[in-house]
Amino acid sequence: MNVDPLMGREYSNLSTAEVKVMFHFVSLIEPDWKIERIAFARMYGRRPQEIMENARLGTHGGVNMSEATMTVTIAGKTGFGRSLGKKEDVEAFVGLKVKDMFDAEGYLKPEYYFIEYPLYDCLGQLFQKPAYELLCGDTLEKNNKIKVPYYDSTLYFSDIHTDSDKAAFKLYRDEVEQRMARGHVHFKLKVGRGAMHMPLLQGIKRDIDIAHLVRDIIGKDAVLMLDANNGYNYNITREVLTELRDANIYWMEEAFHEDDVVYKKLKEWLKEEGMTTLIADGEVGSRRARNIVAWAKAGYIDVLQPDIVWDGLTFWLKYARMLDADGILSAPHNFGSMYGNYATVQVAPFIKHFTFAEWDEMMIEGYDVSQYRLANGFVHVPDLPGFGIGLDSALFEKRVAAEGWVAD
Repeated sequence: MNVDPLMGREYSNLSTAEVKVMFHFVSLIEPDWKIERIAFARMYGRRPQEIMENARLGTHGGVNMSEATMTVTIAGKTGFGRSLGKKEDVEAFVGLKVKDMFDAEGYLKPEYYFIEYPLYDCLGQLFQKPAYELLCGDTLEKNNKIKVPYYDSTLYFSDIHTDSDKAAFKLYRDEVEQRMARGHVHFKLKVGRGAMHMPLLQGIKRDIDIAHLVRDIIGKDAVLMLDANNGYNYNITREVLTELRDANIYWMEEAFHEDDVVYKKLKEWLKEEGMTTLIADGEVGSRRARNIVAWAKAGYIDVLQPDIVWDGLTFWLKYARMLDADGILSAPHNFGSMYGNYATVQVAPFIKHFTFAEWDEMMIEGYDVSQYRLANGFVHVPDLPGFGIGLDSALFEKRVAAEGWVAD
């Protein structure tokens, strides 16, 4: 029996009234289309900079990166995408009819989530439509050029190894200006230095001073968010936001561990103070989906952020459907995946109350994203088939032969 991990319903229990194909392209899948081949390899690349500490963890990693890459071939067309599926997870899919992999509402069934990104990319190739058009169908405005707001999320704690505020400020100025020179406009700033890496009061002061500095550098019209990675509590959050009242903080993310009682109190305080700062949380995604959504419906959280890669595409399609029904804002989390950047902006047009894409800048060798354009705080999305990313197939197959696998 197939059970939806988010909705908690068995598919066989759907009533006739509930059976409605949401995604029209599913009805157009040819009955003889089958999974012909699945292949996997890691593709390697680099970030422009090392990612340092946040409130709860040490250095996140150097400039060298890799992307878990899977291809799926159907009717002679191949699509690719991010996947951590193992050969034993997917080899039984080879030979399956693609049409049978979707449920009555047009959602991919949970047992096939391991291949959802390469599968959708392949279907985009077959239908010669962008992923966003497959998802949006007739609701998409004709000849509408898609552009999606995004923010750089790579400003971590590179300053905590110096007690000199002057040195810390110079370092941060250089980092922000480097990112702006690469075209980034909006930024999310990690805070919570006093949770572990610095003495509490010194860390709180550094958080506030750095946030003021970044606001001065990026200007008053750019969006600035804070992310404490659960390194604050209620009182520290109030102190920081009070001191940053004039910095126009767009959202406060993961101020503390998910707690409806404390979030309700924080929301009431923000309203009393006349502050417009939003509360963002929910990176935990499917692990706490029902509680988080209930708290957002109650008005305690404004922006929900399950991960675009770990929770996945189908999860987000279902999640967004719920959130949009209640006017709750969406902002998919993404870290450590170049593919996740582009997956987010392809899903964005489907989400009525989408806010920002989280951008973790990197370049993976063999990925061609030259048709995407970042300008003035927006990602301009091409109308290419699938996810709009090219893959160097010769390089990929070389990686498959060296350290990957094939199921066919």
